[in-house]
Amino acid sequence: MEIEILDVDEAPKPNTGHSQPPGGPPKPPEPNIQGQDVDEAPKPNIGHSQPPGGPPKPLEPNIQGQADHNPMYVLVYKPNPNPNPKNNPHCIFVKSVIDRHFHCLNSWGEHEPEPRVPINQAENQLWKIMLKYDRTPEGNGNVSRDDSSYINENKAKITSTSNTVMFNNGKSDKSTPASCCLEEVLDYISKKLTHEESKKLLKSLGIDDNGSQEEMSKKLENIAWFDLKKELEMIGKDDIIDHIKKKTLITKGLKTTSDRLRKHYDNELEDCLVEQPLSPYTEDTTSAKREDVYIDLVVLPSADVDKEWSNSDRAALIEQQKYQKREKSTKDINQILPSDNEAVFVRGVAGIGKTTLLDMFTYKWAKRELTNTASIEFMFHFSCRKLNIISNRFNSLEELFQLQYPDLNISFKDLKEISERVLIVIDGLDELKDLYLSENLSTSKTTNQIVFELLNPKGAWLPNHKVITCGRPKASEFVKKQLPKTRRKNIELCGFDDENIRKYIENFFGEQKDEAKKVQKRIEQSYDLQIMARVPVFLYSICSVYKEQLIKAPINTQTELTFFATLIFIKDHFNKKSKGYKTVRDIAGDKNVAKVLLCLMELSTTTYMQNKILFRQSEISLLNSPIPLEETGFLSKYSSNLLEPSFQFRHLFLQEFLTGLQICVTKDIKPFSGNVELSSCKPTILGIQRMLKMKENELFLLLYKNLEAIHQSRKPDSKAETAFTFDEFVGEFLKIPSSMIANNDTLFIKTFKNDCVEFLTLYKESRDNLIPTPFASAEIIVTGNYKDFLNIVNLINDLNIKNIDLLHVVEPKYSEHEKHLISLSALGDEYKTVIKIGRAKSFTCKQGELQIHSDPSSLKGIPDDMLKKSTLIDFKIFFEDKYNDDHVVDIVNFSRRLLVYNKRIKVPYIQVNGLNAHNIVTLINELKIKKTGELVVDDPKYSAHEKHLISLSALGKEFKTVIKIDENELHDLYFQCRRGDLDINVCSLSLAEIPDDLLTKSTSFDVSIGFEILEDCNMTDAINFLRRLSSYTKPITISDMYIESTDVLTIVKLILDNNFVITGSLHVYYPSYDKEEMRLITLSSLGEEFQTNIEIAMENEDCFNNKSYFECYSGYLTIVCHSVSCSLVDIPNELLQMSNSFRVSIEVEFQRTDDEYEETVDFLSDIIDFLRRLTSNNKPIVLEHWKCQINNDDYDDMKVWRWISHDEKTIRSILEGHNIDMTNINFQLKKK
Repeated sequence: MEIEILDVDEAPKPNTGHSQPPGGPPKPPEPNIQGQDVDEAPKPNIGHSQPPGGPPKPLEPNIQGQADHNPMYVLVYKPNPNPNPKNNPHCIFVKSVIDRHFHCLNSWGEHEPEPRVPINQAENQLWKIMLKYDRTPEGNGNVSRDDSSYINENKAKITSTSNTVMFNNGKSDKSTPASCCLEEVLDYISKKLTHEESKKLLKSLGIDDNGSQEEMSKKLENIAWFDLKKELEMIGKDDIIDHIKKKTLITKGLKTTSDRLRKHYDNELEDCLVEQPLSPYTEDTTSAKREDVYIDLVVLPSADVDKEWSNSDRAALIEQQKYQKREKSTKDINQILPSDNEAVFVRGVAGIGKTTLLDMFTYKWAKRELTNTASIEFMFHFSCRKLNIISNRFNSLEELFQLQYPDLNISFKDLKEISERVLIVIDGLDELKDLYLSENLSTSKTTNQIVFELLNPKGAWLPNHKVITCGRPKASEFVKKQLPKTRRKNIELCGFDDENIRKYIENFFGEQKDEAKKVQKRIEQSYDLQIMARVPVFLYSICSVYKEQLIKAPINTQTELTFFATLIFIKDHFNKKSKGYKTVRDIAGDKNVAKVLLCLMELSTTTYMQNKILFRQSEISLLNSPIPLEETGFLSKYSSNLLEPSFQFRHLFLQEFLTGLQICVTKDIKPFSGNVELSSCKPTILGIQRMLKMKENELFLLLYKNLEAIHQSRKPDSKAETAFTFDEFVGEFLKIPSSMIANNDTLFIKTFKNDCVEFLTLYKESRDNLIPTPFASAEIIVTGNYKDFLNIVNLINDLNIKNIDLLHVVEPKYSEHEKHLISLSALGDEYKTVIKIGRAKSFTCKQGELQIHSDPSSLKGIPDDMLKKSTLIDFKIFFEDKYNDDHVVDIVNFSRRLLVYNKRIKVPYIQVNGLNAHNIVTLINELKIKKTGELVVDDPKYSAHEKHLISLSALGKEFKTVIKIDENELHDLYFQCRRGDLDINVCSLSLAEIPDDLLTKSTSFDVSIGFEILEDCNMTDAINFLRRLSSYTKPITISDMYIESTDVLTIVKLILDNNFVITGSLHVYYPSYDKEEMRLITLSSLGEEFQTNIEIAMENEDCFNNKSYFECYSGYLTIVCHSVSCSLVDIPNELLQMSNSFRVSIEVEFQRTDDEYEETVDFLSDIIDFLRRLTSNNKPIVLEHWKCQINNDDYDDMKVWRWISHDEKTIRSILEGHNIDMTNINFQLKKK
């Protein structure tokens, strides 16, 4: 026996027990991630011819420990060295080295038979052994030579690896070309450092400084970034480091690796397979350029939905319809791009295109075709399906990255430098095995935990990285709850829009254009088909069902469609493995098919109810299927060289159907009592019950009969034991929820309520199981995206409801079913129709009145028969700015339709922009209207057309005019004419545009001048307009006025000369309380008896809104005094003495430098003096708020004021200390 001691870094490649070919052994094959069968996959290539009978296989050791397998390498290591450092070393045989681990065979037998030992584990000893032995007749092995003396002469050598685990097989971070900086980085450093700073940096790096400033970058070109960064930090150049990390890729290694990563994805994702969703992969399946076959999918931002999600895709699709209209959908793939430190969750049902979307997103990133692609320099894409297969090969993030990206010459340490520009993409959260396991009993990390680390932008391994992940709704919402709170964006993947659906159908049928039109029409007529057609795999099913001509009548339920899809699936896949089926009837009647389906149903139910994604060959074998289930096409098979093959259902919507079918056939629900997934199967179960009762679907009845017969033959007593419980279970589904019942006799159908939509969905699947309830009437409100009016009509008819008190429909199509509901409404034979042209689209039927809201383009869709029955038509017009010439034509044409009906037409309301006034005049002339009602003109120009509309309006000959002047952006500019009232909202610059002939007709004026005028210094225009109004010699009142002290004299003169009356509030800013201001106060609406509110504040000069002012309005005077703009001394005793009572609030928040404290002391002294003045009036005083916040520990006179929010006791002591009479002070302190 010859023994050689090796470095652990010289560890062998996968060992076959034979000499290796030149160049070393080949790499082991990658795990099969495309679902390829193991028996079809290539066998592991060991690089040389096999001995007779194949490679040697280890035998179970006999009592002498002899085995046929003869490994060439032995590892001596300490099992679990960390918990027990005193453990004795153990010897194991080395099979291979994968991912920086020895994969071994253990002589312990059953205990840990195949240990994995890290290469860098302390005290490892690796031995290369050439062993020869002879076999005795008794089976004992005698070693021909004892080389123990040779072993003792050698010492084990252990080479420890770097603590930083690299993607590049563990190479250390020395100063290599890859670790050195990019030229742009060195140039930036050279430009930003002064000459002295450059000399200091070079010296600290040990570089001879004998060159000029221009040679700086050349001298640094061989310095590793981390060395350079450390020295820049030492000289305080953090700003330079921040710029480099945010704006560059720093090192040559990072730049090269980023480019290689893009090239890798570009090559890998350029082409994709073109196959139909439910068809098997064959030799005819071709590949095409991804960009040529990719169809833009609709995405929209969405909110977190706080509910318990199930595995049901049907329920998820219905939920999606509720919020699809809340946000604006788009086909822009850039929508899923995360912003800084953000995790994006892409949510969608199975088969809707999540993987396709992420692959295209990755491909576009690789080609630099994404918006703001510079914000992402590294993208690491992980598939949960692949992670399931290789999960036994990694126990940490480092090992995972080594496994997935073995050729990238960077480490986590490198990536951390630009972590904000790293994007982690994880596809297929719902396919991650054991996702919902709540507890991990293993000491090592689970795959789930490692994935959660990848998803956490706050994780220490790569802080502030970006994340995109996708999965079905249940998985996405579950994972979000497991992660720490961070910035998130939810994206809902909505699949195809109407245009994509049309294109898909046309492509599917090709030259069969008539068939394509028929299918498209059937989809438009069915609410269920409209929802399902948005999912590519469902749309394929719909097209296939009608192309195969499986049905004559329309599909009634989603369950029925899924049944037909199952038949097509079986036909396509089973024909590969058998002589073939000519028709689907042959499939439905074949008992072997039924036996196979029963096995699939049992497997489906077990895994669906347990949230189990993957299952093993051993679990499938227990089902005793007539043919291997992996050959049916329902399962995807994944193989690994080290593990038993695993499986999962290929199409999860078929799994949901098979689970419901299993429950119906077995009628056994007890094992799943309380399981949320049982409730998610309710629609499928009810749909099956419907098909059984209606007996319309012969194919289903034939198949179900076979399934039931075979099940009963296996478990003859099961039906009697479980049928009663199952019937009760089904019956409970269709009890009308209490929220849909009012006063015991009125049915409420409101499709914006979750429980209502859920009930309607279940009723749709099995209306014959409805528990009857007597109702006298109904109220129906159909909003959002629920459009299944046939279902509502059926429910109303089944309940024998003859009266609908209220019917409201949003975005109507005026279908026959909608018209039927209208015929049952309280509208009656004679009714008024109110038509409102604007943005909304709806109709409402109530007693004697039909209300129709429509945009211009939808007016032509309003049925003639509804309008003809009307006795009076009220035509309300909201003419929006965005309306174009086509919209004008639509409105005019509709008005001509109304004239044909020969009905009385009124126009009670018009709202239009001034630029479009001429269009309204044309419309009014078309309708031959002589008098209109209320008129609103936005952004008026006071043109001839506007004046004509005013003359037709309800304004009348005598009217008062209310004018509001303000510059606020939220202050809409318009005029409004109502009976006897003209309201004008105007900015000061437009006052001159108001025509005299309009103002002179007014009987009186009421004017308000807004606060924003002060900001823009436009008081001159407002004052001139007041003078103009006074020239009309009409009564003028001022309801609100905001002015500055400098304008008081002018305003007082105007008021006195023209008898203006101030009826509202008066605000005067920066008051001086001089004679004119006191005169203005007496002219205000204050009155003789009033309460004075005083707010005293001292703040920094840059504080927002630190204006001082007083405000007068009926019975109240408010004085706001800020130290920077007013003095308490200026407030006259005369004004204070007029007041009945005072309410005082004091707040001082100040922090000044030492040379400013004198001013602070003066102000605080002013407050004390002012309080003394108030108390001298012998009027009640309420002290509401007192807070002083001043920072200066060295100023002794201020101690009582420092950082104190005072209570009553403290304030009393302060006031007593200043000899202030507190007889009339009432303390009602409140926090502000």
